[in-house]
Amino acid sequence: MIKRIFLILLIAILAIGFFYFDLNELLTLEGLKGSMAQFDAYIVR
Repeated sequence: MIKRIFLILLIAILAIGFFYFDLNELLTLEGLKGSMAQFDAYIVR
């Protein structure tokens, strides 16, 4: 029972953290393209 509660809490914390830090935006195609553009601009410098 304790393991199940711990697992549910862990999943909830990960889900909240995922959206709090906008990882859903980073992992979209547009987000990845933007990250690559920033990386390319950094490398050119």
